[in-house]
Amino acid sequence: MEYLTISNNQLKEIKTLSELKKYAEYYTAIGKLCKERGIRFAYHNHSDEFKTVKNKVIYDYLLENTDPKYVSFQADLHWMHLSQINPIDYFKKYKNRFISWHVKDYKELGQSGKMDFELYFEYAETAGVKYIVAEVEAYNYPVWYSINAAWNYLYFNLL
Repeated sequence: MEYLTISNNQLKEIKTLSELKKYAEYYTAIGKLCKERGIRFAYHNHSDEFKTVKNKVIYDYLLENTDPKYVSFQADLHWMHLSQINPIDYFKKYKNRFISWHVKDYKELGQSGKMDFELYFEYAETAGVKYIVAEVEAYNYPVWYSINAAWNYLYFNLL
């Protein structure tokens, strides 16, 4: 195993920066334990990370207050898009913090026309991406056809 990811479904309950700080410290502690065991640790976003606590975007706070030696991030491009966030802004601002990307689309990968994966992948090196996790969440065709279409799109268009 190369890395371990975690997400947080309790972010809606955070009301203060001191509560958010505890999460950042906790993730850094987990990351340190992982590193001691030869595993990278990464935080996976959904949409709640783009809410604010005391005028601070939660995702920015986590990126700025976790130790890069111990905590990487797995950017879920789909959730960023749903949250009306441009992932490229994050890749430029927080260079080399994103060990992996979680790519999924509104249909089979690359077929919705809503996600500009080709543009995002131009920033993979800036982001620090080492791994791509692809997901087909909504199947419009038989499963194996959808998986094959996703693979072909990734292989021939993005990688």
